[in-house]
This record gives sequence, structure tokens and C-alpha cells, in this order.
Amino acid sequence: MTPLWQSLAPALLVAFVLSAAGIKALRRPAQRWGFVDRPGGRKTHEKPTPTIGGLGLFLAFFLTLALMAPTSLIPATTHWPLWVSLLLLLGAGAVDDQRGLSVGPRLTVQLVCAGLLIGGGGVVLYDLGYWPGGTPMALGLLAVPITLMGIVGFVNAVNMMDGVDGVAGGTVFAMLGWLAVAALLADAITAVQIALILAAAVLGFLVHNLRSPLRRRASVFLGDAGSLGLGLVVIWLAMTISQHPDRVVSPWGIAWVVVLPVLDTLSLCIRRVMRGQSPFRADRAHLHHVLERAGFTPGQSAALLIAVTAALGAIGVVGSAIGVPDVLLATTLLIVAAAHYLFVRYAWRSTRALKRLRGWAAGRAQASTGADRVALLALYLAMAALPFGADAVVAGAGALLILATAGCAQKMAQDLRRLPLTWVVLGLSAWVSLAIALRPDPVWSLWLPMMGMSGVFALPLGWWFTRVRHHAAGLFAVLLLGILLAWLHGANWQMLEAGFIRNKGYWGDARTSGLLLALVLMPLVAIVAVGLGQFRQRWRARAALGVAMLLTVIMLMLLVAMQLQTAMAAALAGLIVMLLAAFFTPGITRRYALNLLISVGLLAVLSIAVAGVFKPNSQSLATQYLGPVQSALLYVGGEPELAAKRHPALASRIDTWHEGLVRIAERPLAGFGDAALPHDSPQSAYLALTQIGGLFALALYVAILGLLAAGLQKTVVQQRWRPVNTLAAQGLLGVVVALMLLTPVVSGPLGAVLVTAVLAVGVAGVVDTR
Repeated sequence: MTPLWQSLAPALLVAFVLSAAGIKALRRPAQRWGFVDRPGGRKTHEKPTPTIGGLGLFLAFFLTLALMAPTSLIPATTHWPLWVSLLLLLGAGAVDDQRGLSVGPRLTVQLVCAGLLIGGGGVVLYDLGYWPGGTPMALGLLAVPITLMGIVGFVNAVNMMDGVDGVAGGTVFAMLGWLAVAALLADAITAVQIALILAAAVLGFLVHNLRSPLRRRASVFLGDAGSLGLGLVVIWLAMTISQHPDRVVSPWGIAWVVVLPVLDTLSLCIRRVMRGQSPFRADRAHLHHVLERAGFTPGQSAALLIAVTAALGAIGVVGSAIGVPDVLLATTLLIVAAAHYLFVRYAWRSTRALKRLRGWAAGRAQASTGADRVALLALYLAMAALPFGADAVVAGAGALLILATAGCAQKMAQDLRRLPLTWVVLGLSAWVSLAIALRPDPVWSLWLPMMGMSGVFALPLGWWFTRVRHHAAGLFAVLLLGILLAWLHGANWQMLEAGFIRNKGYWGDARTSGLLLALVLMPLVAIVAVGLGQFRQRWRARAALGVAMLLTVIMLMLLVAMQLQTAMAAALAGLIVMLLAAFFTPGITRRYALNLLISVGLLAVLSIAVAGVFKPNSQSLATQYLGPVQSALLYVGGEPELAAKRHPALASRIDTWHEGLVRIAERPLAGFGDAALPHDSPQSAYLALTQIGGLFALALYVAILGLLAAGLQKTVVQQRWRPVNTLAAQGLLGVVVALMLLTPVVSGPLGAVLVTAVLAVGVAGVVDTR
């Protein structure tokens, strides 16, 4: 244990015990002293409740500092403006809790405290981070006014958020934890100690205030003294750490930590002013009130808001620490602010949507079995791990899925054995296995990739997809979030901020992102088409359109910036498949097909614009994207030398295909049981399959693809799936079919998993229409 933690551990334990025990001891005297919140009006509690929690936890905080003073844990005189301001706010809050205090005196005390911190403690927001290129976002003459408004505003934001048992204390506890991490990264030891000791005292308070299965209601409230004091310490820590000379987490990263109460209060004040009301007028339009009207219990609301605060803090601290630019952190924070405003602005719609979601989740939870829950856990783990290329986590998810399958193997076998697809898949896997085994020197390393390609693993996975189809949106959301986090973690932000955006090496590892990015484009484009069609009728369609467009631009940017031409070609093939299916599948309206055509057209225009921004300086767009097409045409026209000069990589690949076809011609029906070629140039997955099992294996695989496509088409004809889901699935299948023509996509474990997942979507369509 490091010296820091050796000195802190006793202090944390002392703060927790003093807070928990002291608050319990003060509960009865508090009623005699008049620190009681009585029911009535807008209040939801049923019994008079002491409001001594804040004073008790700060008493424990100060006693802990005093007990640890001989070890010089925190120099008291160094931060006297903080202690004086804190005592002033605690006093004003105590008077307010006991007798009530009007807005004027409260605001005056808060301004005096903010002035002490600024004038005596030097707490000033001089900058908000850095622009790309390293120029500070300096506030200049606005630094002191913005700091003053920030301190007063945040103190009141925490106070106004204290409306449900555990919300204020729990969210502050989450903030203090992330602020301690940011301070530790900056080597600001005093800030670390203050944050953690106060967090331990808050935890002692939450023992009495946070609802749980063991506690049906709060026995103590925080009170205005506690909420104002906690707000002051948190904003002091946030500003001090954000302006530290050795900071690792930027001010925008710190803003993510403290943003939730600010957004809640700011949006409320804006709406009140727009209605001609005082911004300080009390009402029931806070975020926790929306959750309450949606049917969440106070305990559930508190837990949800604490989790949101912790998640926002993780995004800010981790994102800034790994080098995410301040401009990107600020932009995404503004998007979060807009989403919060709309959520609360249209609270009646949000409440109705949350009620439907809760009813749906409750019904699904009752209908699900233990095996279903294990399978869902496995699928969510796999979706989260795939973008990071985490083989071990994906393998663990596979083991969980096998465990879940063992619990319902009889039902699965009963459903799958009725499908012609099952017998074709088993026939292909048996034929390929036999071809590999009958060689004098079997190359068993080929067996697993070929099984992944054949669809034998996709059969049980597709069956599970039908069981958990109601989680499709959640699984897709986790996959998208994983892609974004993997990109944020893998990109070299220092070089990108310096302007080197045309170097593909600075955009992250493309080990799995090529296929993955091409795949996720299909559902996003299908959602854009839905949003265009229902833009005027439904607000959810407008929201979905905006989110899908933003994510589409990001995925397209990554494809182009990483120069993944093969994946882009496969994505183009998938989009063409979607368009053909939209125009020629019965049950899909011509209007939706036209909207999809418009969406693909928008994507094409975006592709050209993005390609012009990220193309290497040494290449033109024609060389980068038309070169392979021209090379292929020259090769077909009998000019292999010119083709090699125009695009050497594609010409080499075509040579490989030619050599493979010559080899296949020697044993066209049975194959060779291996996929050996004279050199290591990438070959088609179909070419590898044909070399192993001959034309018979290829014919079986074509039959499998045909059955999958027919099953997906039936999902619309029989009205089992929505058209958007069917078209997205057909696009996914088109991407994989095209990519297997260009690369041995199942040669690696993660590529095999992605191919298996796409084939499983087709299997799900066949199972649903059997």
C-alpha cells in the first residue's frame, strides 16, 4: 500500500463511522432544535423527518480533519477561504432549515462565499481547455464573472436537485469519486484527500438517507445546509483540479463530472423564464419528478440518477485522460445538454415512453427464463467486446451462450430440425470436415474458420436471436457505443489535433473495424430512411433521424480516414442489396423504398465530401477509389501489365484468384481438403471453400445464402418483422457476401464471429417464418 493510501485509509474509516454514528445520535435532538421537515404541499414524505444529515456529515468531515491534523494530512491555513466559505454556507443553510430564509439573504451569502474563494483562494476559471493546435480556450476578462456565476449556480443546482431520498448525496458521492481520480492524475494530493474524506462522510449519511430493500424511507434528510455545503466543496474541487498546472483531465472533462445538476437546474430556469415566472420558483419539473411520474420509485430514481452521474463522469475523466480533444468533449456535452432539455421540455412524452418501456421490460422479465438471461448476458458481453478485439471476452461470452443452450437444447433442436436450412448447413459442415480429415496431412487449422463460414454456429445463435429479439435495439446500441469508445481509445489524438488527419495510422486499429463499420452502416441507413418517411408525423422519428445521421457520418468518416477501401466496397454492395430488396420485396411500400434511395444518395454525397477531406496528400481520389475498378477492367480486357501498374494490390489479388481457379480445375468436384496457394496474397473465402470441398461445397453454400435471403424476404411478406429490420438484415448479408468475395474474412476468430452473427440474423428470419 502506498504512503498516500496508508495515511488515507484510517481517515476514510473515521469519517464514515463518525458520520453514520453522529447523524443517528443527532436525529432526536434535531427535532427539539427545530431541524425537521414536515409533510405537506409539494412534499412526498409522510412523516416529520430530521434535516440534520448535512450538518452531521460536515461535523464528521471537520472532526476527521482535526483528528488527522498532527499528521499534516491537509494544511488548514492554506485553504482558509474554503473553510470560511463553507462555515458561512452551513450557517445560512442551518437557519434556512430551522426557520426558513428568503432568496435575497441566501443569494447574498452565496455571493460572499464565491467572492472569498475567488479573491482569497485564487479559484478562477482562466481557461476551458485547448483548441486543436494547442491554443488555450482563454476566458480573459470573463474569467472572474464566469467563475462567480459557476460557483453560485452550482451550489444552487445541488440544492435544487435534493428532492428525492438519496439523489443529492448519491450524485455528489459519484462526483467526488471521479474528482478524486482527476486530482490523483494531476498529483493534487490535497484535493484527493479532501474529496475522498468528504465522500466517506457522505457515504455515512447515505446509510440513513438512501432507500434500499432494507430501508423503505429516509430517516434523515440532507437539509439546505448539507446540499449547499456539498455543492460548494464539489465546485471548489472541480475548479481547482481543472486549473491545476499539471492537470491530465481538462476543464471540459471535469464539466462532464458535474454536469447533471447543472443541466437539470439550467433547463428548469430557462423554461420558467420563458413562461414569465421567477427562476427560483419551486415546481415539480425536475428530472427526478419526470421519473416519478413514469412510475419509478424514489429508490429507483435515485439509483438511476447516481448511475447516470457516474457514467457521465467516466466519459469525461477517461475520455480526457486518453487524449480526446476538448472540442469533441465540448461538442458531445452540448448534445447531451440538448437531449436533457428535450427530455424534460416534453416531459409528458418522455413519461409516456418510459411507462411503455417499463411495462415492456416487466413483461419480458416475467416471460424470460434463466437460460434467456444467461444468453442475454453473453450477447451483451460479446457486443461490448467485439469493437475492442477482445478475443478472451468474446470467448467467455461464447462459453456462457453454450451454457444457456444446454438448458434448452431440446427445444432448440425441435425448432431447428424442421428447417431445410439446418440440413443443408449440416451437410456442408460434414462435407468440409470430411474433406479436411481425408487428407494425408489434415490441416485442422482450416476447420474452425470453415465451420464459421458454413453457418453451423449460426444455427443456435440465430435461434437465440429469435428468443431475445426484443433486445435488438439494446444490443445494437451497445455495439455502437463500443465502436465509439474503441475509436476514442485507439486514436492518436495528439497527432490528429496537430492536423495529421490524412494519416490512417493515427485513427486507431482497424483489425476488426473494417467489417464492423461496414456492417453497422446498414441499420443506420435503414433508420435514416424511416426517419425521412415519418419526419412530420412522429417526434421519435425526427430524433432517430438526427442520431442515425450523426452516427452514419462518424462511421463513414472512420471508414474513409482508415482507408478501408475493401470494407467500403462491401458496404456499397450491402446498400445495393438493400435497395434491390426495397423495390422488389412485396410488402415494402414504394414510399419507403424511395426514402431509402434518398438515404443512400445522401450517403454517397457524404462519402465524396469526406473522402476529399481525408485522402492522402500523395493520392488523388481517382487513384484511391477508381484505381481498383480501372485495374479490374484492364485485367478483364487482357492487359495484366497495365492493370498491375494501375493498382498493384488488386492485380495481385486477381492473380491469386486465377491461380486458385486453375488449381480447382484439377479436382473440381471433391476439392483438395486445403486452401494452399503459392503465395500469401489475400484470396476469396469462396475460393478457399471451393479448394477445400470442391464445387459441391460451393453449391451447398450458395443454397444456404439463398435460403437465408428467402427467409428474410418472408419476414416482410408474412409481416413478422418490420421492413426496416428486414432491409437492414438483407444489407448485412450483402456486406458479408461481398466481403467474402474479396477477402478470407473468416480467417481470424473475430472475423468468424462477425460472419456467424450476420448469418445468425438470417437464420432468425428463417426460424420466424418456418
